[in-house]
Amino acid sequence: MNEARPIATRFLRRRADRRALVFLAVTSSLYVIHWLAGASAHWLLIPSAVLAVSICAIKHNHIHGSMFRSPALNRSLNVWLACLTGTSTTGIRMAHNQRHHRHNQSPEDHVRCSLVWRQSAFVAFIGFCPLVIAETWRHARQDTVRIHAKSVSLHRLRMVEQAAIWILICAGLLLDWRQFLWVFPVPWLFGQWFMITINLLQHDGLGADDPLLGSRNVVGTWCNWLFFNNGYHTAHHLHPALHWTLLPAYHRQHIGPHLPPELESRSLRGLVEDWWKARSLTRTFASEQTA
Repeated sequence: MNEARPIATRFLRRRADRRALVFLAVTSSLYVIHWLAGASAHWLLIPSAVLAVSICAIKHNHIHGSMFRSPALNRSLNVWLACLTGTSTTGIRMAHNQRHHRHNQSPEDHVRCSLVWRQSAFVAFIGFCPLVIAETWRHARQDTVRIHAKSVSLHRLRMVEQAAIWILICAGLLLDWRQFLWVFPVPWLFGQWFMITINLLQHDGLGADDPLLGSRNVVGTWCNWLFFNNGYHTAHHLHPALHWTLLPAYHRQHIGPHLPPELESRSLRGLVEDWWKARSLTRTFASEQTA
């Protein structure tokens, strides 16, 4: 007779995702605590902003491979993630999975690095996120039509997620609009800025033709623990459905030995420095060629 399946694996596809649920619960609690504490607790914006990035990473992993065994629980998680990040989970699925992964760095890709290819490193770092948002809004109607054509149920789920976000926004503004603007939009915007801008750091100046050499990676322990192995970007592009817990081993075995040193950073700071150096050298070379 088979032993009963542990409760975690009865609901979750992988037990490791219990950590993701803890992060979701802690972040939700932090929003509530900040709201109740008022202006005296605005220092909570710092952990809220960091955790907002973690939640965006969880959201990213979830759209590539659903966390729960139950479709109903996955739909509920979509709505929860939408409320914690301020953007539709299903909408990101279309923009990221379809456009970025299938058409990486092409005109179809909203986060293509060519949006800022003429800019200096500083201007590109600051301006990339607004340009991506504008590009996303410009194609919003087209993506909505695509989602509806792909699946009516996905279209409905996206509408539910957007409705939940607007209900949260309207309720917060009515209750205390000043406190709402501190508690929710600041972490939302920081999380979105981080996840969009890191795409620039990971792909800028690298070709999309060779997936092995198409991404910069961060292999440091603490940032990958906090951001659910988002640093192993080459492995993710090679196998988008590979669970986040399996990315480090895959990187060490199949990718790391073949990467040039400049495509493997030990920290987020190292990633920024490696990208900045590579972009500066590229612009210097381009200037010399046109002189």
